[in-house]
Amino acid sequence: MAAASSYMWEDSVQQCFGIDRVYDHQKYTIQDVLDGRDAFLSVCTGGGKSLCYMAYPVAAAAQYSRRQCGPEGHELVIVVTALTAIMIEQCQTLNSLGFTAVCLGDDGNKEEDIIEGKFQFIFTSPESILENVKWRGMLRSSTYQRRTGLIVIDEAHTVTQWGQSSTTEDQPFRPWFAKLGELRSLLPGIPVLALTATASRMRRKTIKDLLGMQACAERTENPDRTNIKLFVRQRNSSEPVRETFEWCLNVLTSEEINCPRTLIFCKSISDCSKLYMMFKMQLPKTLMSHVSMFHSQTPEKTKEKLRSDMSVVAGQVRILVCTSAAGMGVNYAGVTHVVHYGPPQEIDTLLQQQGRAGRSGEQAYNILFFNNRQLRNLSPEMLHYVRNEGDCRRSLLLSYYASIPKDNMKHRCCDICELQCNCVGETQCDDSDCIPVFLTPNEDDDNGDSDDDDEEEGLTADSADHVIDLPNETTIQCLTTSLKEYQHEMSLEIDSTIVVKPEIIHGITDDVITYIVDNCARLHTPDDVLANCGVSSYEYALGIHEILNKILNTHEEQANNDSDYLDMDD
Repeated sequence: MAAASSYMWEDSVQQCFGIDRVYDHQKYTIQDVLDGRDAFLSVCTGGGKSLCYMAYPVAAAAQYSRRQCGPEGHELVIVVTALTAIMIEQCQTLNSLGFTAVCLGDDGNKEEDIIEGKFQFIFTSPESILENVKWRGMLRSSTYQRRTGLIVIDEAHTVTQWGQSSTTEDQPFRPWFAKLGELRSLLPGIPVLALTATASRMRRKTIKDLLGMQACAERTENPDRTNIKLFVRQRNSSEPVRETFEWCLNVLTSEEINCPRTLIFCKSISDCSKLYMMFKMQLPKTLMSHVSMFHSQTPEKTKEKLRSDMSVVAGQVRILVCTSAAGMGVNYAGVTHVVHYGPPQEIDTLLQQQGRAGRSGEQAYNILFFNNRQLRNLSPEMLHYVRNEGDCRRSLLLSYYASIPKDNMKHRCCDICELQCNCVGETQCDDSDCIPVFLTPNEDDDNGDSDDDDEEEGLTADSADHVIDLPNETTIQCLTTSLKEYQHEMSLEIDSTIVVKPEIIHGITDDVITYIVDNCARLHTPDDVLANCGVSSYEYALGIHEILNKILNTHEEQANNDSDYLDMDD
């Protein structure tokens, strides 16, 4: 390994990117790919992984390479990543620095320039670059065989997490991620750089095998985040979601905009929708401006608004209910609590998601709630972590990455170490600022139930004043049938290529239909339906409200008319 002082490209990179230094893991990785070696870099979020490929054209131009550089002394970099938002953000960054970068398929007017190799950076998804015959042919062209200097797989954990399925019955979420090794045959001899924040030893081996990486230079960093305290809590399967998150409801109610920013990761869109609906049912509309939802089916405009809000420490959203889709492409600021509503399948996902907290070094917390029903199809490492009751959670978690805790943290480590700590009186173990909000005693437990009925249904006092007589059995049957028909019609409109159930996308599940029927007398407007029933859009809420109006008004008129002819039933 060459000494750091021998990197002739280092000054050029620092000047181009306006940085004071290039860190050792960045130096060695950049030099590896310049020398034509495959490289795997796994460092914590914020560790500067992107510089390792962004600096490539500058470094290649400054140092004699094994191939002649392309036009103007620059070589071309192909970056495969998971999310469009990441592509756009990185393109904007590179273009602002004077590079030429483009997202494949983003602008049809640029296709000819892309084919002619006029860009230094091409960002693409696996599906775009591998599934399209035109782009595969482009990679085989003499221009790309000559000009391409580096293939980058960003967020490389998605190669297995999204490209492979956990069981033989399930289909992979995005199978082309597991086929990225085909790039080696399309561009033979080009080094591959795999980047991720989290990958255990076993996972790294699988990723390297799928990508066809050989004689790979591998660099990993101890992923220990010493400012994040770890908790695991088992909950009964019959425990209402409201009880599990009562601490969250209480803190948001009392603190409002000052509520600690919290991410709640769910295992599925269905769980995400149900949990979000619980917040809507329990909180007044004035507080729901501080709660939002993010998953793969969230409209892109909503995602953009959330990304913008979450990038600001004092943003409006204080509680974000989300799936793993929110684990990438969002710059989280000011997050102090990461909650897992059920364990993720893989230990890598747990580490990546809990790392969204405490990004600025502030004290942060990760709590994992689980019940026995949520333990199916977990990796052995994840199951061991969840079931563990006696060993330090941090030590166990880091053991999967061949690492150990950086410090003897005692109370600040995890809930198990806190119980085993006998440090009474030691200032270094003062945990006064180490008590998360979910362990704060609830002072309102004995307030009684007299005023809770309307809040239980997520309804305001104003709504309760307008409650009318409950519908009769005939009305209920008719309403249920009509809602089921509407559910079926909306399901048929969902793109059949989407692998999740249509009910999860539009939100009109059987449970929601039951809720609507039980509370139909209180749902007076489309806004009431949207706020209380968990459907995914105003359009669906409007359709449901029209059904309610039609059925309830029709049967109310029939009931009034029938009362005049009761004596004629015989």
